[in-house]
Amino acid sequence: MLEGVACKHCIPLFGYVKVPPFSFISCLLPLNGRHFWLFVQTLSVMDVDPLILAVFGPPPDGINLNENQRFGHDVSVVVLLVIATVGVALRLAARIVQKSGLKADDYAIIVALMLGFGTGGLSIAGGNFAAGRHIWATKMDDFVTMMKILYSYTYIYAAAVATTKVSILLFYRRIFGFEGKVWRISLTTGAVFTASYPLIIWLTMASCCKPVSHFWSRFVGSSGTCIDINTFFLALGIINMLIDIIVLVIPIPKILALNMTPNKKLGICGIFLLGSFVCVASLVRITALADFMKAVDVTWHMGPVFIWSSVEPSIGILSACLPSLKPLWRHIRAKVTSYHSSNSQGGPKSSSIQSAGRVPFGQKSTRSRGFMKMRLTREEDEISLTNVAVGGPAGQGVAQNGIFVHSNFEQRSTPRTG
Repeated sequence: MLEGVACKHCIPLFGYVKVPPFSFISCLLPLNGRHFWLFVQTLSVMDVDPLILAVFGPPPDGINLNENQRFGHDVSVVVLLVIATVGVALRLAARIVQKSGLKADDYAIIVALMLGFGTGGLSIAGGNFAAGRHIWATKMDDFVTMMKILYSYTYIYAAAVATTKVSILLFYRRIFGFEGKVWRISLTTGAVFTASYPLIIWLTMASCCKPVSHFWSRFVGSSGTCIDINTFFLALGIINMLIDIIVLVIPIPKILALNMTPNKKLGICGIFLLGSFVCVASLVRITALADFMKAVDVTWHMGPVFIWSSVEPSIGILSACLPSLKPLWRHIRAKVTSYHSSNSQGGPKSSSIQSAGRVPFGQKSTRSRGFMKMRLTREEDEISLTNVAVGGPAGQGVAQNGIFVHSNFEQRSTPRTG
């Protein structure tokens, strides 16, 4: 039995009493002349697992071994997963509005979301055992289990971030096509870097320790060897952020070469650079990894590593979905505008295509019937880069991707006099 530690603002019910480790003592808290019951959990250095003390040494003076970051970390992971799920759902809704069906980049982002749920689940599981608590408040068995979770986590994390980048690259290809030597080289380079990242992680983790079980059992005296795993994780975090930057800047030269106003170029660049949010998450994760490398209290610093390694894929998924939401926004805006117009004018508003063709009173305007049909059936890209060439017989197909010159031909007739 150990001497209990009473709260300095409490009056213990029976003074200082003998209580078991990790138990609760009850005390009275004076407040405004009244007393309230308060229950305080006690923990002593004498309660620390001897194996933990042997490996990590005694806890520093003044540390509160009852601290736990788990709740805040779990909430952050769940909230970001929900936001990422909403982003993917809105992206699929935009596809329904477009009536264009799912494309390869959509399927890739769905896979990335499922993998993101995997990283989130393992992050929460890690917190359930040891991550986010002080190492001296952890049992060695729980710590070993957390290391097993960490080992599995690296495989799913690598797949999640790589699949998100694959979705972005497929989006680029769908929007800009695959024509032009420089453009093909740029896309291929991005794809090679993206595919190399998970392969490096998987192959290295498969052989990082000999035997592999030494990764999690080395703390309990197993025999074996391991590479410098902490340095490996930090290096890969930096490489991942650099690949994020490469993927982000790939379309910039293509956009700057477009024949449009500087303001529109800037706006389109801004749409593509929405993915820079994931670079911020990667940078924070690198900082957490650097702190983890220097820490003795490894489980306490493992909490932020887990959380940012889960938040980063969620932010990446959301950022990849944002450029695809413009058709949904246009659809909602058109519905709202039509509703207000109907209420103000007492009738439905004409469609945007019809209103676009209005001419001054007394003049007639005719347009190619084929052009109108193509405008109704073509697949619009998300950021309005692709246009339909005018002319041709009704129903003549136009390439779904690429950038076309959009020319309007208008025929006017006036009554002859005399």
